[in-house]
Amino acid sequence: MHTGCLSPDVEMMAARTLPVRISLGPLLYYWPRDKALAFYEEVASLPVDSVYLGETVCSKRFEMRMADWLHIAKKLTDSGKEVVLSTCELIESESDLRTLRKITSNGEFLVEANDLGAVYLLAGKVSFIAGTYLNIYSRKSLEFFRGLGAWRWVMPIELSQAGLNEVLRDGDLNMQTEVLAYGRLPCRHAVSPRAITICPRMTVDFAASNIRMDSRCRRRMAIRSW
Repeated sequence: MHTGCLSPDVEMMAARTLPVRISLGPLLYYWPRDKALAFYEEVASLPVDSVYLGETVCSKRFEMRMADWLHIAKKLTDSGKEVVLSTCELIESESDLRTLRKITSNGEFLVEANDLGAVYLLAGKVSFIAGTYLNIYSRKSLEFFRGLGAWRWVMPIELSQAGLNEVLRDGDLNMQTEVLAYGRLPCRHAVSPRAITICPRMTVDFAASNIRMDSRCRRRMAIRSW
């Protein structure tokens, strides 16, 4: 795989820990429904392995409904993508809880848990992905979520390479590690889930393809750690 769009450090890490998969993180901008649907029509033909879907920033954004995400998920699955439904990072109401329960009990697609409520609903029932908003900064934290059923984790965007090495220093937990590999870092939603998120226009160059896309998603690299 040609990884010319990645930094030298990421390329070296990928070379040491193959196989490598490319993931497209959840949509962070508040796009109109038609634009979001058109974007994922394009994603179906892109050379990415996994696509994360769902509202992770603010549950008050109503352009895309649960039915829309499930419709997109089925189409992407048909195109050969691994689809993951991402939960919101902050649950504020009973309606948010209803949506959370629907996502965690969907029975068809993988789930990225982005808060402890989602972890509570998934733990001991189904394996899940520990999302970036769970703030896993230490080996003990990673072991804790592994014990609850996480089989992949997404490192927090603030975690440095040295910090990541420290988390993984004691060897294999039979987990996949996913890192932000390309694109400007999205804003941390520390003050409010409705905070502005800044993402770039990006040009992605893969082997045998040259695709220009206006992407407000995080592009991530999932690295198998076994």
